[in-house]
Amino acid sequence: MTKNENESGIEIGLLERRSRFDTLCEILVTIKSNGNELIATHVLYKTNLSWNIMRVCMELLEKKGLLHFVKDDCKITKGHYILTEKGLAVASQYESLKEVLGESD
Repeated sequence: MTKNENESGIEIGLLERRSRFDTLCEILVTIKSNGNELIATHVLYKTNLSWNIMRVCMELLEKKGLLHFVKDDCKITKGHYILTEKGLAVASQYESLKEVLGESD
């Protein structure tokens, strides 16, 4: 058994779930790293979240003033999300913290 495995031999990282904070920040970082605009479906796939969890997180991030939904005239997508200045700052700070703590991907 290595230090990254539990007693069953399963890698510990596979068992860990993201905290609410990490989930919210990962959404921000995902949008930031994709040109600061992304449709909801792409956020969903890139963050590996369920639709309900992602929807609740996006609503919270909007209420906190970290991202904004922009309606599109296109019939295929209803719109896309963009980060506000505050959202960009939070995403950058989160990435910096992960790097300092050795948690970057």
